[in-house]
Amino acid sequence: MTASNFMVIPRKKIILFICHQSASLRPQDWQEPMADLNIIADVEPVLLFTQPSADLTPQTWFRLAKEIYQRLNKAEGFIVLHGIDNILYTSSAVSFLLQNLNKSIIFAGVKSDQPDSRKIEIRANLINACQTATYKLPEVCLMFGNRLIRASQSVESNDASLNAFNAPLSGTLGRIDFSVRIYDKAVFNPKGKPKLFDSLNEKIQTITLSPLIDYKNLASQIADKEGIVVNANSYRNLPTELINFLSKKAADLPVVIWNQSFKDPLFLPKNIITIQNMTWPTTVTKFMWATGVAKNPKAVKELMAKNIAGEIIS
Repeated sequence: MTASNFMVIPRKKIILFICHQSASLRPQDWQEPMADLNIIADVEPVLLFTQPSADLTPQTWFRLAKEIYQRLNKAEGFIVLHGIDNILYTSSAVSFLLQNLNKSIIFAGVKSDQPDSRKIEIRANLINACQTATYKLPEVCLMFGNRLIRASQSVESNDASLNAFNAPLSGTLGRIDFSVRIYDKAVFNPKGKPKLFDSLNEKIQTITLSPLIDYKNLASQIADKEGIVVNANSYRNLPTELINFLSKKAADLPVVIWNQSFKDPLFLPKNIITIQNMTWPTTVTKFMWATGVAKNPKAVKELMAKNIAGEIIS
């Protein structure tokens, strides 16, 4: 048999974006597993950011989304190596900046601060992420431990295991045992061509409710803002003073009240949107996206109610 009789099967290409650098995640920690990753696919590392993940901003979210979009046709999937800090904000933001995905975007990182544990953990997470990224899974996901979960439904876990994040059943996309098992029924399948949105509205004021809020000072803080997001998660009822403030001082702004404890329907001004079926990081990043593309509170409300990237928890 001559050489011409053999069929050469092209190896799948994965792009690995390194978006974190700190004492807890050193260059050798991600460089050492590269030999293992290249057994699975041709992995191209791209160093994107060198600051700790706690320092990442909306501008870095957009840059990451743009870099991925420019390479959509050059790889089978993408891995984003990212520190624990702000990973839920970064990954959720990418879910709204990059819509109608046709490739996998897998965020992976490290939970442990112990050198030996860190090496084992990052090796395992990167190998699992690389295996998953070779599938055509049109999702932005987190891969920590042995679970694959939707980024926009993820919350931090207090579990002592390597599973640094949890998600409800609707956001659990797969599991790594001896191989990758994708739960096809849970996958969010978008329609249309991939699309990159070119901005996020950063003129957003976030407020965490407490008895110590100074509403006079708050009025000056929102003077140049284009939207407000209120974290009221521990409240069963909204403070009367807050409702009065929002109806008088913020009547022209779209306002989101994020809460998972309200029991009874509330009579609220028309500009107020209540959110109970999304995580806090997802609510914030989606609101930044929605106020960037919509021109009035009614349109923002419609976008916040729409399931854009599988973020709504069922």
